[in-house]
Amino acid sequence: MRNPSPPPLNKEENALLRGDCIGDTVFSKKSILTLLMKLYKHDVSIIYCLTEDVKNNLEDIPTETILELEKDFEDEMCSLWDMCSNEQVALYLEENNCKPIFFDILKQTYSPRLMEIILGIFGNLVCVIEIRSKYNIDVEFRKSLVGYLHVTDAPCLVELTRIIIACIVDANSIKNWIETMGDSFSTLVNMVKNSLNETLIGNVLEIMDIMFDADESLLDKNITQELITSLTDCLPILEKQTIKAWVHIIQLISTNNKGQVTLGENNTILEKLQLSLSHIDKFELIQNINVIVSVVSIVTTLLQNDSSKVFIFLNKNISIVQLIIESLKNIITKDLIDRYGVYLEFYFDLFKCILAKISDWLIEDHVTNKFEKIQQNIKTIDQSILNNILEYCQLNENSDICKSLKISVESFQSSYENLFLKFV
Repeated sequence: MRNPSPPPLNKEENALLRGDCIGDTVFSKKSILTLLMKLYKHDVSIIYCLTEDVKNNLEDIPTETILELEKDFEDEMCSLWDMCSNEQVALYLEENNCKPIFFDILKQTYSPRLMEIILGIFGNLVCVIEIRSKYNIDVEFRKSLVGYLHVTDAPCLVELTRIIIACIVDANSIKNWIETMGDSFSTLVNMVKNSLNETLIGNVLEIMDIMFDADESLLDKNITQELITSLTDCLPILEKQTIKAWVHIIQLISTNNKGQVTLGENNTILEKLQLSLSHIDKFELIQNINVIVSVVSIVTTLLQNDSSKVFIFLNKNISIVQLIIESLKNIITKDLIDRYGVYLEFYFDLFKCILAKISDWLIEDHVTNKFEKIQQNIKTIDQSILNNILEYCQLNENSDICKSLKISVESFQSSYENLFLKFV
């Protein structure tokens, strides 16, 4: 015979049972406050595994000492790190003034692992809009975090850069972070140059991408051959999802006068661009209009600066041209033109530039097959594609975008007909 179920709890009993819980979670207020108190006291005998030398000299531990965390304490801190991914727990921590306690620990700790965990907790806290908004306008918060960019522990830097990314996605706050970063931005370049940690480099590239896009003066100030070399050298170890940021950074550099010169002085940039695209599945690339437009912009800029070298490379490595043309063909449906029409002008500016360069060379030396592969691929942009775009422009003739796009397409169409009717 089954035992009867216990009677349901009444309102008072239920309130008593949940009195220690944070909001509607099962996480205990008492356990979190107890742990915050441990951090506040920073009792080395509780927090760290002490060596005999340290035990004998607790009053004067050298600042460069590195200690392992005591296992139970590390487990407690990791649990807190996990718990504060819950918004209610994060807000509870902030209500209990956790920030100064955490920063005191960052200053005092002898453990890179504890620093990593504290930074990881901050990373979770700033995912809550209310907390992030408060921290973003806190000058000392920004300064303190930027000051830790000099640490050499990669896991710590991964968590630190994650905090910065979360904060700068707010458009209203990015200017504050750029001002706070100041000359420390060069530290980011050094990380890209020297680190072998894929996640860290990916985070740093994302920060660069967002900040360069937001502030052209920051971009101009930091464009050096060292930056370009660091970007090209890190490419082989990048994860696929980071490639998009890498390509966009190169595009941003290519739109800057100083950047155009610097890119032109680098003999490997096109080779590296092709390598970056090879990391991404071709079908996925064709669908990703933002990456392709970045590629189009980069190639157009390089063509205008050193057309001979670029043409030789493109003719030998035709996959870049093929990718651009396939992407264009993919867009030419009504729905996609509606969505991506603003980008089409970039394509036709590039194609028009290519045709103009080919035409110049044909007139000069009458060599019709010098860039045969490029010519053959440009020819696959048939009249139906152009007509589809022009028809769309006509239906939307009051749109400034369509007016501009119509001019670009008609100009390309004229160059196309003149070139291939005259020389082929």
